[in-house]
Amino acid sequence: MRALWKNMNAIFQEIVDENKKIKQLREKIAAKPSDQTYADKIALGEMVKASLEAKKEREGREILDGLKKSSVDFRTNKIYGDNMILNAAFLVDRSREKEFDNQVDELSTKYDDRIKFKYVGPVPPFNFVNIVVKWK
Repeated sequence: MRALWKNMNAIFQEIVDENKKIKQLREKIAAKPSDQTYADKIALGEMVKASLEAKKEREGREILDGLKKSSVDFRTNKIYGDNMILNAAFLVDRSREKEFDNQVDELSTKYDDRIKFKYVGPVPPFNFVNIVVKWK
């Protein structure tokens, strides 16, 4: 299961609206000539990156909490790009597949204008197997 923000411009605008320091620094940069804003632009980029990561963590956790209830186990995987919020695998008992599907549908409806869900299944449970090979 992957969850991705649909409109990154809207997400970046939310970050500016939610963070007074980012908004002030952005205004400060806009008021100066561009040759005098190099350090401020770097600082702004770092602040936006930190805010984006925190937002991903919050929203990803909210989605994960909604789905793990009907799964036996789950694994989170590496997130790629700015727009990916969640990359996870869920181990779902066959008797609860429909319940899990319904939860995914509910999340898709709830976040329809904001988040795109990519979901396939059932698939082999390769995310839940660890093999250790010892060479002699």
